[in-house]
Amino acid sequence: TFLMFIVFVAVHTAQGRAVPPFFYSLGFPSDHLNKLFRAIESGNTEEAIIHLTADIKYKRARRDTDPSWLHFALRGDLYNTALKPKLALQDLNEALRLLDSSKYKRMYRRKKRVSRAMVMSERALAFAHSGNFERAYADLKVALEVQPGWPPYRNTLAEIYKLEGRIGDALIELNAGIEARPDYQGYYLERGQLYEKLGKFELANSDYKRLCKSSNVMAHSGLKRIKKISGSLRRKMMISIYAVAT
Repeated sequence: TFLMFIVFVAVHTAQGRAVPPFFYSLGFPSDHLNKLFRAIESGNTEEAIIHLTADIKYKRARRDTDPSWLHFALRGDLYNTALKPKLALQDLNEALRLLDSSKYKRMYRRKKRVSRAMVMSERALAFAHSGNFERAYADLKVALEVQPGWPPYRNTLAEIYKLEGRIGDALIELNAGIEARPDYQGYYLERGQLYEKLGKFELANSDYKRLCKSSNVMAHSGLKRIKKISGSLRRKMMISIYAVAT
């Protein structure tokens, strides 16, 4: 969810363009911000976590500032990507605690509701990775009540279905999402990964290729995996044919 929020900044950075000024209002020093987005754009989740953690420590060491809720929300998202749900839950709970604290009492009510919904959607995914699907669906329900049908949340629902083993339901949700919002890239990435898991490499290849025009790192990785698998399958087939022929 939060990576979708900042993805265009990563593209700006990768192309050598200036990061939009309003992003500096998040409280990141420019050098940390650039390093963070370059790590995200290149798909290096662990490096992104290191840069974000460094900034959190930097903020805590200063007397005049503290890490914001967004610091912990972003790192929670990254921990989810790195499949570290316990750490993700810790950070996402901290993000929610900060949003509910007096520090953000002047935040516009609508903005706070949307921010909390984003964090809860990400926490739903962390619960799902931990195997707690009841809590996962409960958190996602709250997010969907704030922004019904929002593509990142529908995508998260499909991912939770996948983690629970409900592959058919995940595909139904993704296909419905694509029909409603064919411009949302996350649907194609998630569906490509599902097709890849099911061994439907041609369909996965088609979804990944659709994303490669936008330099989607995960889509490129998917294409490389499929190419490697296809090459391995071809070699096994040739060995079988040779064995039969001889």
